[in-house]
Amino acid sequence: MNLNSFSLDLHIHTNNSFDSITRPESIIRRAEKLNLDIIAITDHNSIDNALRVKEIASKLNSKVRVIIGEEISTDKGEIIGLFLENCISPGKFQTVIEAIKSQGGIVYLPHPFKRSELIKTEIIKEIDIIEVWNARSNYEQNYKGLIFAIRHGKLMACGSDSHLISELGRCRMHLETTMNIKSDFTPQNFLDLIKEASKIKIIGTNKNYAIMEFKSQFIKIIKKRTLSPLKYLIKYLPVELIYNWNSQDSITILLEKNKDEPNFRVEVAYE
Repeated sequence: MNLNSFSLDLHIHTNNSFDSITRPESIIRRAEKLNLDIIAITDHNSIDNALRVKEIASKLNSKVRVIIGEEISTDKGEIIGLFLENCISPGKFQTVIEAIKSQGGIVYLPHPFKRSELIKTEIIKEIDIIEVWNARSNYEQNYKGLIFAIRHGKLMACGSDSHLISELGRCRMHLETTMNIKSDFTPQNFLDLIKEASKIKIIGTNKNYAIMEFKSQFIKIIKKRTLSPLKYLIKYLPVELIYNWNSQDSITILLEKNKDEPNFRVEVAYE
């Protein structure tokens, strides 16, 4: 039985986000250099550059599959829609989730324990994938996300949450599966790719994540011509710099499935 291997980063921003300067033209080449097979472009409240990156990948005849995504603001925190066809406006979380589902999209919960109250709602029943490692969240937030996903029996994934091109691939997920990517790469194909994998290895780092958060907030100050991010930084940085100081170089989360067991066995190791 032949196994196929895929490498993914499912949380990437471009300069269409108010806190990023990554140009769409640079993403595909960088993804190819990192040997990523599937990426999701998830700008804040926009899909314009996600469409642009997908178009660039097609023109370059790239092996990288681009998922059209959007990180949408809700009254309870941010939620990501994957495989979208149309942009979704910010709003109440239930309305946003319904809008994702109405397009046949996937509901992906990013950094569930960072600036989010969505875990306190009934949304859990409608979440398809939980982000269990985010390269811009601290260890405690990520571990809580991992435990939360396991407890609720949800599919797990990760994202670099990159706002600078150098961050792309700081967290990636490797899948081993007998499945292949069909030409009609659909939301169900994608969910099955994760669900039917025999092994999932999430390799990531959050080293210097507080510094990267500071950089993106500074970009936001410049691009939006507002000093409002300073209030967030004054509250955020003192505590997070302590977490950041103790951050490990890397972490590996291994999810392995025995053929006779429906669920993944989980192992975590860090350096």
